[in-house]
Amino acid sequence: NCVNLELDISDMNGITGAGNNAFRYCAKVTGVLNIPNCTTLGSNAFEGTSITRVEDIGSANVGAGTFGKCKSLVYADIHKSKTIGGFSGCSALEEVVTDDEGITAIGAGAFDNTTKLSREWILPNCTVLGYNAFRNSAGLTYVLPKITALEVRTFQYHTKIQELYLRDISEIKMDNFQDITTLRYFVVD
Repeated sequence: NCVNLELDISDMNGITGAGNNAFRYCAKVTGVLNIPNCTTLGSNAFEGTSITRVEDIGSANVGAGTFGKCKSLVYADIHKSKTIGGFSGCSALEEVVTDDEGITAIGAGAFDNTTKLSREWILPNCTVLGYNAFRNSAGLTYVLPKITALEVRTFQYHTKIQELYLRDISEIKMDNFQDITTLRYFVVD
């Protein structure tokens, strides 16, 4: 842990990557992350930091826990990322900009406990939804035509889900809809 490291990452726009655990639990790392030439973000790279915005991460995918537990993070533009898994516990996160057609996978715990992130997720090319992907989240509508299985607790404790559209689903694992009171439409065609 780098508990005494004070760093404003706003001036790091020249870096091309951040490895696994690079700034993990460096609570005094603050600022706006804008690294347009980035190609690699490791697991837990910025977990537990105090960054407030992710403006551009280039073509890097968001790995497991990359921005996990960033309780000050309110906005993330990850529109070039194809794989997303790493905002679990970002309780202040309100907006995520993505290229929904380009997303192929939402990893385990990707948006777990992001209760202020209220949006539609229309992901026509996503083939993987990890366990806890949207657990205790706040998305309103999910259109996931290429998902064939819902992993354990994908939507458990979800606070606002209203519509879920699936196609070719063959398996729904345990606890997916536990304690959800807002789901009005569940369509499998």
